[in-house]
Amino acid sequence: MSTNDSKLFSSIKYFTTGFRDPAIETEFKQNGATRLFYLTEKTTHVICDDFESNKSELEQAIEIYQTPIVTSDWIKACLKSDTLLPIDSYRSADNTNNHDNTKEGDKDNIKRLFHSCTFANANLLNDDHNKIYALATYYGGRWMANLDSRCI
Repeated sequence: MSTNDSKLFSSIKYFTTGFRDPAIETEFKQNGATRLFYLTEKTTHVICDDFESNKSELEQAIEIYQTPIVTSDWIKACLKSDTLLPIDSYRSADNTNNHDNTKEGDKDNIKRLFHSCTFANANLLNDDHNKIYALATYYGGRWMANLDSRCI
């Protein structure tokens, strides 16, 4: 994961309805993210791991500010790859605003390309591991720490 001296998330000003794992928020802030305690026009991201339970609270983010709502999985993937990744595959299914000519079904299929695949690190170099992890999880795949029977 990224080092604490990094300012990977220095451009991020976020509002959260709660993290599954508080350690992720700590690392997010250590890497430059700024927490906002109110949803404002300055909010760049909303972090929410349980959209359905917080839907009424998040309607303002969607309707007024059009702020992207992502899960903490996006933060973990960015930290592993040591770069800001596109948010599309980490957005809530209820918060996707598509403004181009690509058909909705085609976008979902592309974003979920690896949805039925499980990947694991099989002695990859760290740089290769981080890139493959980011690619696999971005396109909907699962990542395992070790090879086992679920990796096919």
